Amino acid sequence: MITLLALALLVSALAPGAPPADPFDRPAPGSHRLDVLSPTVLELSVFDAVDEGDRPPRWDFVDDDGRRRLPPPSSVLVRVDDQPVRLGVRGFRRRALHVPMKKGPLLLGSALVVVLAEPLADGARVTVDVTDRADRRPPLRFEARVDPLRRGRAVHVSQAGFAPTWGKRAFVGRYLGDAGELPVSASTFALVDDRGTEVFQGTLIPRRDVGYEYAAYQEVRQADFSAWSTPGTYRVVVPGYGASEAFPIGADVPTGVARVFAAGLYHQRCGIALTSAFTRFVHAACHLAPAAIPTASSRSVLERAELRSLDAARFPFAKTGTVDVSGGHHDAGDYGKYVATSAQMIGALVFAVDALPGLGAVDDLGLPESGDREGDLLQVAAREAAFLARMQDDDGGFFTLVQPRDRAYEGDRMPDRGDPQVVFPKSTVATAAAVAALAQLGSSPEFRRRHADTALRYVAAAEAGWAFLERAWKRYGREGAYQAIHHYGTLFDDADEIAWAATELFLATGQAAPRAEAERALHGRGDAIRRWGWWRLFEGWGGAFRACAFASASGRPHAFDDELTAICRAEVLGGATDVAERVDANAYAAALPLPDKRFRTVGWFFSTDQAFDLLAGLALEPSPAWQAAWQSCLAFETGGNPSDLSYVSGLGRRHLQEIVHQVALNDDHVEVPTGLPVGNLVPGIPASTPLGRHAGTLTWPSDDDPAAPYAPYDRSTDIWAPNAEPVTARMARSLIGAASLLARKGEAP
Repeated sequence: MITLLALALLVSALAPGAPPADPFDRPAPGSHRLDVLSPTVLELSVFDAVDEGDRPPRWDFVDDDGRRRLPPPSSVLVRVDDQPVRLGVRGFRRRALHVPMKKGPLLLGSALVVVLAEPLADGARVTVDVTDRADRRPPLRFEARVDPLRRGRAVHVSQAGFAPTWGKRAFVGRYLGDAGELPVSASTFALVDDRGTEVFQGTLIPRRDVGYEYAAYQEVRQADFSAWSTPGTYRVVVPGYGASEAFPIGADVPTGVARVFAAGLYHQRCGIALTSAFTRFVHAACHLAPAAIPTASSRSVLERAELRSLDAARFPFAKTGTVDVSGGHHDAGDYGKYVATSAQMIGALVFAVDALPGLGAVDDLGLPESGDREGDLLQVAAREAAFLARMQDDDGGFFTLVQPRDRAYEGDRMPDRGDPQVVFPKSTVATAAAVAALAQLGSSPEFRRRHADTALRYVAAAEAGWAFLERAWKRYGREGAYQAIHHYGTLFDDADEIAWAATELFLATGQAAPRAEAERALHGRGDAIRRWGWWRLFEGWGGAFRACAFASASGRPHAFDDELTAICRAEVLGGATDVAERVDANAYAAALPLPDKRFRTVGWFFSTDQAFDLLAGLALEPSPAWQAAWQSCLAFETGGNPSDLSYVSGLGRRHLQEIVHQVALNDDHVEVPTGLPVGNLVPGIPASTPLGRHAGTLTWPSDDDPAAPYAPYDRSTDIWAPNAEPVTARMARSLIGAASLLARKGEAP
């Protein structure tokens, strides 16, 4: 068994160098910094603590009417080795870097871009004095030396590192606010070891972003050093532009990465004590008390379910009193538990165990069950399924969700001091999703081999759930039976969950009715099976098409005919192709959908979660391009992005603090629990914190500017952002990708 203490030591080894004074590596309020971005471009930054209503921040170069006024060159004096040089002031940007959820001012970063007439030589000493006559404060002095190995703010690489056999890429680029992008004139790069010795040299190649309706990320360059495989600690150095953060290459990198993702799901466990053997973020067992069945007086539940009364619920409760809802995992940062996403989590994990090479044998994720010779992913799925089965009512239907009895969220306390809970009424969405997940686990060859009686019980529960659906359709009709009790799982109403349930139940039992239902659904096309008409394999549709495509390979008792299987395989391969094309169209090799660029609608974007469809495609058709695309998504999420941030806590040197998460908000640790992902991109600064709305007004250029908004991949405000919240179904998909690297002993998926 691997303890989390050992995990912490391993992760520390993966992020070499002395830890920063601030665990999140934020500049101190009141400080300022000079960065030599290139031989001719300087970036002068000031960092201020700002409260709403305070005096304007330093360098308030934006008028009240939104017009920028740059200081004249005469107010900026640059000396190189004590000699004044000619310059131009070219651009400005400003953004809140940290907006605390709790009390305190926000941290504002303002940067002035200065372009020199002559290039700087290595070793030169640069001083800059800036006088803002409108501010009447003393001049600011900035100093720096042009060290070839200085921290290059334009050089970006994964802080988690690489296994020797992985593809390895870094990126060169910098957003300069209303001055556009940093021109990159360098044509080569080098890899240096921890002594500064050059060990590898390569050529930079252009990597231009595609899809935005304005100019964005057209100057980015890519450094590919995949050919270098010697273990060690390295930095990427670009002549004139400085060096990246340090990162490791080593055979232990896949282990560290997978265990960090696994730790994230461990921190979501419900109904057990989290202990010091596995985490510093300990708490007693939580939510052990049974949840109440709502009554006519349960006004809070009725309002949240948008019901006038319990009689307005389509399906009355068969049970009375209370329900045991202990166990499983808290669904998201708010610590409710939702049947639709519980089923999606189980579905992804069981699919991985049964269909992806080597995943069923991974037993070294640093979890309490690790080392017992039963695959960790299957045991995590089984833990969740035990909770899911308890959500079944006596008539076969499934309750929709579990939340606090008297309010939506218990976000002001630790989970072991949580509120009394209540279950919400049944729905066809929840019931169909649960049928699918329990039938899938019940027919899993590995689960049946180890837990035969439980597998039979889960298949029987799925059959009872299907019978509930058939009775509902007979009484109310298809459209009449559908009722949205909660928004989770309702993007296709209940069509995708029903298709998935029918597919899994047929594969488990061979019954004719679910087979006919599945065949009708899986022959669908276009808008009927794809979110917004283009997003393949979304939620239940993904479960259905993957189950059909892999029925024989995963060892299911039954399978569809060759024609339908070929249709499902094509949809799975199409999903992988789509993701790979998104990676190719992204300057930093993230899997951002092109329509999100066009409509500026990104939210809940986790690059490794998006890349899950590549894993299924690879299991059908090995592809070096898809292998490289998955690795690129991991690199983006762990530091290979313009903000040099790891969007997974505890993985890498720099990550975020203001995570939408109950323990992160209420625990007294400075840092946040390990393994929690944060949305890699958000559309803007949300007004979800005391100073969030004010923070948005300070941004320059505006996130909403129609022609030249603040560059989207650089919007890395550390803020409590609901559209960046981790959800266990997404976390499971990311863990599967990380575990696939471990299963293949460091090779690409």
